[in-house]
Amino acid sequence: MALRWSLLLLLGMTLAATAPVYAHYASSMDDLEDVKVQAPIRAVTVFLNQAQVERKGRFRVSESGTHTLVVEGLSAQLQPASIQVKGGGSFTILDVAHAIVYPEKKPGEKPVELKQVIRAMNAVNDSLKNNGYAAQMLRSRKEALEKEKQVLLANPVMNGGPKTDTLPALKDALAYLRVRLEDIHEHLVETQAAEVANAELRAEMQQRQQRLQQRRVTLEAQMSQPGDPVQQVRVTVHSKGAASGDILVRYLVSGASWGPAYDLRSDGPGKPVTLTYKANVRQWTGVDWTGVPLTLSTADPSRRQSKPDLPTWYVRYYQQVQRMNQVKSLSLGMAAPEAVQEEAEYLDAVTIQADDVAYDAQVAKDFTTVTQTFANTSFSIDLPYDIPSNGQPRLILIDEHELQASYRHTVVPKYDAEAFVEADVTGWAELNLLPGTANIFYEDTYIGRAPLQPDVFADTLSMPMGRDRLVRATRERVDQEEKTPAFSGKKVRSERWTIEVANGHTVPVDLTILDQIPVPAEAGIEVELIEGEGEMDGYVKDTGRLRWTETLPAGGKSEQAYAFRIRWDKERQLILH
Repeated sequence: MALRWSLLLLLGMTLAATAPVYAHYASSMDDLEDVKVQAPIRAVTVFLNQAQVERKGRFRVSESGTHTLVVEGLSAQLQPASIQVKGGGSFTILDVAHAIVYPEKKPGEKPVELKQVIRAMNAVNDSLKNNGYAAQMLRSRKEALEKEKQVLLANPVMNGGPKTDTLPALKDALAYLRVRLEDIHEHLVETQAAEVANAELRAEMQQRQQRLQQRRVTLEAQMSQPGDPVQQVRVTVHSKGAASGDILVRYLVSGASWGPAYDLRSDGPGKPVTLTYKANVRQWTGVDWTGVPLTLSTADPSRRQSKPDLPTWYVRYYQQVQRMNQVKSLSLGMAAPEAVQEEAEYLDAVTIQADDVAYDAQVAKDFTTVTQTFANTSFSIDLPYDIPSNGQPRLILIDEHELQASYRHTVVPKYDAEAFVEADVTGWAELNLLPGTANIFYEDTYIGRAPLQPDVFADTLSMPMGRDRLVRATRERVDQEEKTPAFSGKKVRSERWTIEVANGHTVPVDLTILDQIPVPAEAGIEVELIEGEGEMDGYVKDTGRLRWTETLPAGGKSEQAYAFRIRWDKERQLILH
């Protein structure tokens, strides 16, 4: 008996000791509640074809237990695998999950547009009733006029009956009949016109009634459907008491990209070339980016981040396979590698600071921080930008550099008097540029556009800079002679040309002059350069190209001369193109 009481006492003490632990566990499970966190977009990192969005919000819970923090207002193009969550405060993050919620619409309250449609339908119905009453009145009036007309025509007085045996009485009756019939016909015409107008008005009101009815059906169907899906990040946290803190959420979204654009500016010979690095940023994620600092990264998270595997390459004999009365030739060569599932990884090399800054009237590049990793470049722009979700490009200035350049002027006076300029730019390789299109400006004049392909250039980047009106050339034929020597079956023609070039700049220019002499296209024609070859830098006989190079001093002039001779059959006519 004593043993039984001892066991019961021990069991009671054990239950009393474990009760608080169980109660705390049950309480922690029952305390699960959703805490909506307002977490606006704090910063965005735009990759070449995606973007990383960073949101930050503050929350507060008034008691201990487990709570679920819910962040909403997210893009439908969110990539759940990329979600990252960090927190600051006296709480513990237990779990992070992505959810799509379809909110139920509350019954009873009609949307404003539906109320407007119902009011409009009621007004149209009232108008249709009034229209019907008007139609009945017009029909009654028409019937009365027709009846009056019939009565007049059937009256014996009007058709020469016994009471109109005298001529004056007959005349008076006919005059009355004419006046009254004219009045009746006039009212009949007016009534018929009113009936037509009333019928047209009724048709218009019936069409409007049909449109309103269709819109009402659509709106009522929308009311019965669940609301638009809401993207959520749900963060489960636990606190030992009342707590407050910050929650930081990062995730990747599709529907965003940026591409480079460049401006190349030169003030003329001897001046450096200014390279302005710009970005065309666009996004169509479904959520506007309002007043957020941007980071532009050359990384591409969608590309494979691990090395590919080489499968075994088998070689087999060619064979034919007969199947279902069809012959299919199979060439079994290299086996296709298995599809490799690429997991999206993203670069988080730059931490964006979005603290309040007093902004002066400066350009965006003054707020840009360039970060170079082993494979990518990031441009962090600590300025607020508005990028609406409409897919339209927003041009952003991100960087600017002065590059050393040497200029080459080339004149082709046979076709154009003005010189053409090319700039050989150095120092661009360290800028890690992406392929794009450059707008070219020379001496404050827009020249045009040219592709910029840094991945195919060497150490020197050659860019056309357009025309230079201060370096001009004139080409003139100063002598020409054509004769047929005695006792010869050939004609001989000789020409002498001069080229004069003037430099209007205050600095010297490196100049190249290009010209040509004809080249025989048929046997029996001979062309010979007879003057000027010694002063040239190049003469290509196969193409007839002539080339001079020199450094033309500031304000200086130069003159080049050359002559050539042509011999051909005197019996044939020569064509000089």
